[in-house]
Amino acid sequence: MQLHEIFSKKELETIPFIDRLSDEERNQLAALVEKKLDEEGGPLLSAMAMVANILPGFLKVKISQDVLGPKMVAKMTAYVPAKQAISMAASMKTEFLAEVALYQKPEQVVEIVEASPDRLLLDISKTLIDRGQFEVLSRFADHLSVSKLKLLAERLEDINGLVQIAHFMQNKQRVIDTSSTFSDEYLVKLMQGVAHFEYYEMAAMVGQAIDIDRQIKLLDHIDLAMAARLAAHYHPETIARLIDKIDDETIVDIALQLDEKVLGNLYNYLPGEQVNRLIPYLDVSKLALALPYINLKKIEKEWNVLSDSVIKTVEKLAGEYDPLASLLKNLNYKS
Repeated sequence: MQLHEIFSKKELETIPFIDRLSDEERNQLAALVEKKLDEEGGPLLSAMAMVANILPGFLKVKISQDVLGPKMVAKMTAYVPAKQAISMAASMKTEFLAEVALYQKPEQVVEIVEASPDRLLLDISKTLIDRGQFEVLSRFADHLSVSKLKLLAERLEDINGLVQIAHFMQNKQRVIDTSSTFSDEYLVKLMQGVAHFEYYEMAAMVGQAIDIDRQIKLLDHIDLAMAARLAAHYHPETIARLIDKIDDETIVDIALQLDEKVLGNLYNYLPGEQVNRLIPYLDVSKLALALPYINLKKIEKEWNVLSDSVIKTVEKLAGEYDPLASLLKNLNYKS
């Protein structure tokens, strides 16, 4: 695209010095400005922003993109009024704004980002996602409000991109708070994205913060293998609370896919009644692997409430685990 396609003849006549500069001269000018900014810091940036206020809008944009470059513009943004910065950004190329984002400190421009048109933010976000620059977006997401994040996430229509951004966010509480505002349908899509990248720890963190009844509803929409992978990162006490509201068949199906450590730790939080619902349906060899993680004192304490089928299973396990065999001998002695 030529300059006359962007600006009128009258406008071009006001900025001939820019067009007369060679690429090398433009680079030298930008380097000089950057050096001065680094030396003088805030006062000079503030002064430059004040000077920029008297320039025509098109000239500000032209100088920003063709002379100053993204790094300088990023430094100056914090010293420009939000309304002016947004107005200028609306006239800039998306690719240039994406470059500016690389150098910005999100905490300094959060007011500008929050007030920017959603379409502008979406275009910049899509450009950065296409480049695989998820960490850049995550730095901004750490500082945005939940309402802004929710709106952008739902309109972005890129589940895998969102999951990657959330993964790199440092403010995981913001991830939790935003995720809890999504519909069940949208959360299921996000969980599928999580499964694709195997970010189960992050998903479990979000899941455990959601109301138990809602977790049960979501469980109906994911496969059992994924449920088991999530459970591996859940606190056993939370799993026990979920089991209390799940039918026996689903409990067993999920338990069959848990590894021995998770299964053993889960046993330690299950009331005797729930133990009776689960243990008789599990393979003895699987339970044997979980024994080192089970608190045998709990078995002793709840012995009188265990069903006959559970007791038979425990007796079989005692033949493969000496500490359990000693416990049973002690129980028989007491009886």
